[in-house]
Amino acid sequence: MSIALTVIGDDLPATQWAWDDLLEERTNPPTVSQGWKLLGYDVADRSLLSGLSNCGYDGDEKPILTKTWPDKLNEVGLLRDLNDAMEFKDVTNRRVPEHAPFLVFGLYELS
Repeated sequence: MSIALTVIGDDLPATQWAWDDLLEERTNPPTVSQGWKLLGYDVADRSLLSGLSNCGYDGDEKPILTKTWPDKLNEVGLLRDLNDAMEFKDVTNRRVPEHAPFLVFGLYELS
């Protein structure tokens, strides 16, 4: 499967962005194509470490987060809704400050 990754928002300081060279290059196409299928949203740090699946949950966090978030995930384990992803980004920034700031990424299957 070929995928496209979009970054939603611009709240990461440019001096912390690991992909400075890529930000200067134009993408083709420059916007999401109508033919692409949205797989969902992930919340990840600047090295693409996922706050959904790669940042461990301790025994106290897991029961609290399990009550709030499982119905927000789709069949591939990504957040369905952009607003939920933005909210989870804030939760993850507080929960895993050593990897903050986190960003929201849209993942699309290319057609």
